[in-house]
Amino acid sequence: MKNQFILICIGIIINLSLLGQSLVFEKVFDWTSKDQIIDFIPTEDQGFAMLGQSGSNLFVMKLDTIGDLVWKNNIGVVNIHTWHTWFYQIIQSQNSDLIVVGRYLSDAILLRLSSSGDSISSILYPYLIDDNSFIGVVELDNYDLIISERREQDNGNYPPRVYLRGFSAAGNLKWSKEIGDEHYPFNMILTEDYNIVTTGLWEWYGPRIWVSKYDTLGNQLSDIILNSSRGNQIIESSDGYYYSAVDGYSSSGDYKAIKLDSDCNVEWKLNNYNGSNYYANTICQLEPNRFAIGGAVQNNVDILIFNENGDSISSFIYDDYYTYSVERIFTDQTNLTIGSTIISNNNNSILVLQISLDSLYTSINTNSVQSNKIEPAIFPNPATSIIDLSDYKVLGILTKVLIFNINGELQLIESFESGDNLRINIDSLRDGYYIAKIITENKTYYDKFIKK
Repeated sequence: MKNQFILICIGIIINLSLLGQSLVFEKVFDWTSKDQIIDFIPTEDQGFAMLGQSGSNLFVMKLDTIGDLVWKNNIGVVNIHTWHTWFYQIIQSQNSDLIVVGRYLSDAILLRLSSSGDSISSILYPYLIDDNSFIGVVELDNYDLIISERREQDNGNYPPRVYLRGFSAAGNLKWSKEIGDEHYPFNMILTEDYNIVTTGLWEWYGPRIWVSKYDTLGNQLSDIILNSSRGNQIIESSDGYYYSAVDGYSSSGDYKAIKLDSDCNVEWKLNNYNGSNYYANTICQLEPNRFAIGGAVQNNVDILIFNENGDSISSFIYDDYYTYSVERIFTDQTNLTIGSTIISNNNNSILVLQISLDSLYTSINTNSVQSNKIEPAIFPNPATSIIDLSDYKVLGILTKVLIFNINGELQLIESFESGDNLRINIDSLRDGYYIAKIITENKTYYDKFIKK
């Protein structure tokens, strides 16, 4: 007999049907077959600026408050055989200029653009031996810039050297500090106590997370290396802690976010429950005790919400497009904006998505899961190794099933075609409660089951 049940009053906090209710806008940009985001930021006029690649061109573009394109300017050409021109980061300065750093024909470069995209200046910082790249940039209150730089040496035969350099707003070098070798800085921030915190990886082969703190003259204040892949983005919370999104996609990637105190000591690590199949690329603070990381699970956009103690609160999946990762997320305290490179028909495109935080918080505060299922059910229930969804045939052709744990984290995806046997092997799941998102040609349904 088919065993149906209802999960009541067990405090399950899952956000599965959020996106359809709370979508503010969705924009897809696909000028060529090779479009991708490099960096993506909010701007002071409540719009957005994006650094990216379109075909062989590197570009900066401006979007308005609803994600519509305002302007797009090409700023460089990629030679796909050498990759000697590339850009890494974009920021908006205090006077509204846009600042871009990267590598141009193997020399480090800083570009300054007006808020309308017009070129103001470009400064090359050459290196005669091999590639020289500006990786990250922050602006101080006096408009000076601190830039992280990586120098490859002797055609890559020796470890790269990493520097912090201080520049005036006009691009004049004021000071320089070598901060290590075998270091790859991916992200840097200016903290509230007016220091610099960088994150990235230490050693390209056998990588480990690297987080260091410096004063504004490049003197190291603290340093930590952790045994799990790399740090992709770091933020400072409103109470002075640091949170980093961590690459959990490698065999050593056993967690996907870390919390550090102001001296870079580890407070906790957010476990990577999906094994080696999670790439946490970006992180932001939603409110004092809630945070979000953006990544990809089973090639779908995944946003995980967690609290200051590292407890998973909610997760939602956007599975309309195939994607490797979410490049950037940020919030204006009203909406969450997501920038991702997606893949459709073997072509890369850019997705900009915005969802309402109100709907997210409403869902988080709900203590039960609502299902729009009427009669069909998963059986057997509880199940040990196989679940059968044959009853859903009456509701249309089944196309996909996504299975989430009670933390709202995606655990398994199964795709179906007409005529397939509608059974799923769940041996890989741990014992416990699960929610299945069941997608047919006509509608999406939710069902619950127990694995034991």
